[in-house]
Amino acid sequence: MQIKKFFSANNIQSFKVLFYEKRLGRTILLDALSKGLPYLFLPLFLKLMPLTEYGLYTFIIYIITTGAYVFQFGFETAKSKLYFIYDARERGRMLFSMNFFLGLLFLAIVIIDLKFKIISTHLLNMPLQEGFSFEFSILSLILINAVITLLMKHLTLTNKVLTYQIWNTIKIFFVNAFVILIAYFLFNSTINAAQRIFYEALFSLIIILPLYIYFYSNHFEFKLDFKIMSRVFELGTPMMIGGIIAIAYNISDKYFIQKFIDYSALATYNLTLFLIMPIGLLFTSFFDSYWVPKFFNDNKKQINIDETNKVTLNLSFVLLLMLPVFLILIYFYLKLTNNPVQLHSIVWIFVIIYLSKSFDIFTQFYNNFFIVTEKTYQATLLNFIISVFIIVFNWVLIPKIGIIGAAIVLMLSSLVKFMLFFINAHKIAAKGLIS
Repeated sequence: MQIKKFFSANNIQSFKVLFYEKRLGRTILLDALSKGLPYLFLPLFLKLMPLTEYGLYTFIIYIITTGAYVFQFGFETAKSKLYFIYDARERGRMLFSMNFFLGLLFLAIVIIDLKFKIISTHLLNMPLQEGFSFEFSILSLILINAVITLLMKHLTLTNKVLTYQIWNTIKIFFVNAFVILIAYFLFNSTINAAQRIFYEALFSLIIILPLYIYFYSNHFEFKLDFKIMSRVFELGTPMMIGGIIAIAYNISDKYFIQKFIDYSALATYNLTLFLIMPIGLLFTSFFDSYWVPKFFNDNKKQINIDETNKVTLNLSFVLLLMLPVFLILIYFYLKLTNNPVQLHSIVWIFVIIYLSKSFDIFTQFYNNFFIVTEKTYQATLLNFIISVFIIVFNWVLIPKIGIIGAAIVLMLSSLVKFMLFFINAHKIAAKGLIS
């Protein structure tokens, strides 16, 4: 019955209107291009890097992306809620104050980490000869990614997401191209994880500065506003704590794999995650460029729970139909690029993680209800429950059944998280806190 509804004339027409609308269509096309570029560079990097170094590099990237989420201190969430409330001058003060505090707090983190080598000694679990420059490169990329997240949110809220997509495509292409050229000409056609991280940090900084100055800092009202920042921290701190808790979700599986197995197994696991990434990124593009502005813009009627349920149901059918197509594309991609990992060795891990990412996509829609009603502490509590579940079961299953255990934990935790967010969002809607 639901399948008939999904393929009804009205539903098909609404999807046509949505996906053929010019601005959204260009955004999704550019997003697909920017997300596709790393797959063109992957075969080259796998030739330049041993599998163990690739495993180490991917683990570091997860540390960077997770760290960037934590160390933007929930400002992205606060900006989504507050941007449409303040006038232009207040927005300018908010943007400047957020960036000032981001720099100040991050400086304290850098000093602490450079003194105690927390990342290299405790997270990577290995002695590193590169020392200061390597640790600093990782920290720099964390800060750069945190700023990029805030910048992207700003461009999304000001309907300039297309500008971000063009810039991001250029950034991905040139950073990867420059690193490959350096590997060929300076390091005799080989590069390790530390070298790659260092040059990615350097080139990312060079490329991000013009965009940051022109599109972001130009909107600053250079005055600290502690009243606005108190609201920003009130909204953002629970999400930052949630981000710290979510380290278990993003890193604990990789940490236990490299601890109990090795970096080659971690490379296989992370490569599987990388192959699935386009699904999450494609729907995140739809979510950020279309759904978030529609949901949070106070000039429009707030999205109700029934409309969220409908979109989620429709996306579930789309994701189900995409799975076999995606498996075929991955099979040919791995074959044509002579990848050291082939589909038959990871197919079950792939399917399990695909389901996990699908549940993560659905969860994003219901998380909005916590943000718009300023009940982010509830989302933090739910994330804490999930994180305890993840750490315990990763610790138990990975030593026993390896990376398949990590995939199972990932899928079950995503399912439980979706169910908890779904139930609580409906409770919020039932209380009439959002129309």
